[in-house]
Order: sequence, then structure tokens, then C-alpha cells
Amino acid sequence: MSLMLKKESYPYFEISPFENTECSVDTEYFLPDYCPDIQRILKCSASADIISYSVSQDKMMIQGNLNIIVMYLDEKGECIRNCELSKEFTSNFKINGHNDKSIVYLKTFCGHIICRAVSARKLDIHIPVNVSYSFCRINEFEYTEDAKDCEKREQYITASKALRAYSKESTVAENLELSNSMKPIEAIIRRDIEFLDVKAVATDDAVEITSTIEITAVYRSYSENSAIEKLKYQVPFNERIELTGVDRDTEIKCNIIKGELSIQPKEDSMGDNTILSLFTKFSINLLTFKSDTFKLISDVFPLSHQSLEKFTKHNFKTYFAKENSVSQSVDVTLDNIEKIIDIWCENPDVNTFYEQNKLNYRGKYNVNILYSNQEKKINYLTKSVDFISQINLKDSNFINVNNFVKAKVCDYKITGASSLNIKCEILIDSFAERIESVKALENSEVGKELTDAKGRLNIIYEKNELSLWDIAKSHRVSVQDIMDINSFISEEEISFPIMIYKN
Repeated sequence: MSLMLKKESYPYFEISPFENTECSVDTEYFLPDYCPDIQRILKCSASADIISYSVSQDKMMIQGNLNIIVMYLDEKGECIRNCELSKEFTSNFKINGHNDKSIVYLKTFCGHIICRAVSARKLDIHIPVNVSYSFCRINEFEYTEDAKDCEKREQYITASKALRAYSKESTVAENLELSNSMKPIEAIIRRDIEFLDVKAVATDDAVEITSTIEITAVYRSYSENSAIEKLKYQVPFNERIELTGVDRDTEIKCNIIKGELSIQPKEDSMGDNTILSLFTKFSINLLTFKSDTFKLISDVFPLSHQSLEKFTKHNFKTYFAKENSVSQSVDVTLDNIEKIIDIWCENPDVNTFYEQNKLNYRGKYNVNILYSNQEKKINYLTKSVDFISQINLKDSNFINVNNFVKAKVCDYKITGASSLNIKCEILIDSFAERIESVKALENSEVGKELTDAKGRLNIIYEKNELSLWDIAKSHRVSVQDIMDINSFISEEEISFPIMIYKN
């Protein structure tokens, strides 16, 4: 016979660590007739946009598009030219930890690109595409909330209760006009997009998402010297997502995952390319949860029968969103600097480990510099930069930390004829779990009836490490009876010897 135990479910997020897979993209490209011959390749950059993905059983298939821009010097070596091409790619790979209720975090970046000019008009390009993926789903485990007709030991735990893991795609399309002082666009050399100051606010049955979309474009203008122009636009973004059950006390973790991006020149009414046509598609991933207090029964015993209890370990999770900003000064040696054309960061990555109440970050990123020297020659340099950082935490027992990281150039200063100092900022957005492991009751099987004599007095003379509960359970008397006969005020303030009396 089993004791009557009341069970409840505790919902929690199970977030898998990011795993990586790689697919290689190889292509040949012949310059179109309107492009001048290649003298020297400066930089080949590529962005991998995920167009679609599908998951079936233990496999994932990703379809994507590589936007490739090759910057090079023309046959005179005086002007930056570029050619732009697209290449579709598909990746199939095995996965673990996915089910129909999971949401998927996908991140892509390109590894070391090999771009060779086989001839003045032919390019041979090899690009490794790295795909990082993680799954998040809501799991539940049962714990004993109450028990009947027995002595029971209660415990209260404060933790986060998972409500919903939600993902949706969103798009933004805008036409951005150049200022009157800027020359029309001949060709776009570099493009980028970032989501700044992302905020998610819970209202009744909905979540309000706001952000600022920052668009960067570097282009060659229609001018006598084909001058390079750099511009930034900021576009406000807001979206209301209907989520039943969300209220103003709900906590939200929001991540916007960049996806498809297109920035193309567009003609105005006069036929000049003074408009940037922006289209971007991205994913909004939301985790909603609340702080809650859970009562659970950690142990039981009947007074009149033998019993055998079965226990299990439960992990109650509390979620924390941690943001860390790391400022870094980077010194670079260049060749007789005259003018900086463009500086940008790419491929930021970070690893995190928890130690002695600290989150420790170790990461790296690349700084790219496009500049002209005193001889009017245009050069390009990439520098790999490492960084480390820590966050002090009051809490302990962190078991899992998922990170999203981005790096950007804040400022730079030419410090000498061949030296440059760059100020960079690394933004790390972490979602951490703190766990509290508890020994909880799973079941209690009742055995034969006890036949011990009634009214027996026992005295425990020596102090030991047993708790008052352990003593009561071993003698099958209630904790309250022991406290009453010994005049104890609380379980934490007991003294020896202890008298035990069975009615």
C-alpha cells in the first residue's frame, strides 16, 4: 500500500548548449563586362543568411544564401572596386535534444575565406560556413506537494516557473534616402545591421518588443575619384506579440536573431541612386517565466506502520539575464597612414565558465581596417583580438550559460605615421541558470503495523548529528510531540538529552 501523496508539476526551460556544424561552399566567378580587371584583392567578405530550416526526428536541414562581396583594386591600383555575388547553400546534419515543442536558436558566421584571382577576370572562392544551433523547450517534473494521514516534512523553494518558449519571424522593409551632401551610389562595398537596445515589456496577454535597427553601408560614389562614403541609419522597430497568459509580472528574455539582409541602391525620381532599399528578415525568440514559491514534501512517515520511502533529486532553476560590456583598446601598426576609409569588427565569439561566484568570459573577434597610405595606395589589414572579462555574482550553482555576443568599433585615433589606436566595445548578452538541488519524496510504501508497547519513555543521553526529524522518524513519534514534552520552541533550538514518549 502506498501513502496518499499529492503531486504537482514544475515546468522549467531545458536549453541545450550551442553546438557547431560546418559546411563548405566553393564557387568560381567571372567578372561581368562592366567591372574592370583585378590588380589585387583587398578583402572578400561574406554573410550567411538562413532562408529556411526544417527539423525531422534527429536531423536538421538548413537552406541559406551567401552574400559575397569582393573588394579589389582595379588595373591602375588607385580605385576600390567590388563585385557582388550570391551563392545558395544547404546543410544537413544530425541533432540531439529536439522535439516538436522546441524553439531553435541559429547563428551563422563564415570562417577563414580563401579568395584567389585565378586571372584578371576570374575568382576562385572557398568559404566555410559555420552554423551554431541550440534548442530550448519546456520540460516538467513531478514533486510531492502534500501527503495525508502521516507525519510530513515540508520545504519551500523559490525558483523560476517557465511559462512559454515562443519564436516568430519578422521583417522590416524601408527606403532610406541619402542626405543632400552625399553623392549618388555606384556600388555598395560593405553592409551590416545591428539591433540595439532590445527591450521586451510584458502587458496583459501580450509582449511589446522595441529596438533600434542600425544600418551601416559603405559605398563607392558616382564622382570623379569614386570616393568612398560611409553612412549609418537608425530605424525604430516595435512589434506587439500576442501571448495568452502573460501579465505585467512576467519576466521575459528576448533575443533577436539576425537573418536575411538586403541593402541595394535604388533610383530616385531624377534617376540617381540616392536611395538605399532595405529588407531584412529575422527571428524573435522569447522565453517567459515568473518567480514562484513551491512547497514540497521532502520526507514522510506513518506513526503506526513501517514504511519505505523512495527519494529523488529535483533541480529547481532560477533564471538570470546578465549583460556585460567590455571596452578594449587595440593598437595596430599600418603602412604610412594617410586616411582611414573604414574600420569594422566581425566574427565575435565567446566561451563562458563559472568559477568561485564569477562568470568568466574568454573570447575573440576580428578588426578589419581599410585605409590609404601616403603613396595613395589602398591597403587592407585584419587583426585578431582576444579578450577576457568577469562578472561577480552573489549566487552560486550556475550550471548553464548561453551567450550572444557582438563587437563594434567605437572610435579610433591615428597616433603616428604607422600606428593606429582603436577603441572597441564587446557586448555579451548571457542567459544563466542557477539551480537548487533538493532531495524530494517520490513515493512511500507502507509496511506492517508496529506492535511496540504504548506509553514507553525513551531518553537519548548523548548528542549526535541526527536532526529532530530523523529522531522522530526512527521512533515513529511526531516532531511536535517531542517538542512539547521537551519544551522546545523550534526545531533549530534543540538541546540534549531528549525525552521521547510514545502514547
